[in-house]
Amino acid sequence: AMLDHTCLPCNLWGEAALCAAYLFNCTESCSLDPGKTPYEMLHGVKPDIAHLQVFSTHCFVHIPAELQKKLGLRSHEAVFMGY
Repeated sequence: AMLDHTCLPCNLWGEAALCAAYLFNCTESCSLDPGKTPYEMLHGVKPDIAHLQVFSTHCFVHIPAELQKKLGLRSHEAVFMGY
């Protein structure tokens, strides 16, 4: 469903599955104690979800200073594929 919604090619199914598994581990599960997540059961603290982004959104990737040219780009456009 994630690939259908974003109109991405089917060869990116692995990235979509990894992203879905990561999100599943950060959300509550009915098979665990009420209000507990798999991440919380493993690490003992609630997961920080402030960094979550929408799958396949446009983003900009920073180019490290060592790889930048004097008048070159400092970032380049990309598509966010997961965590």
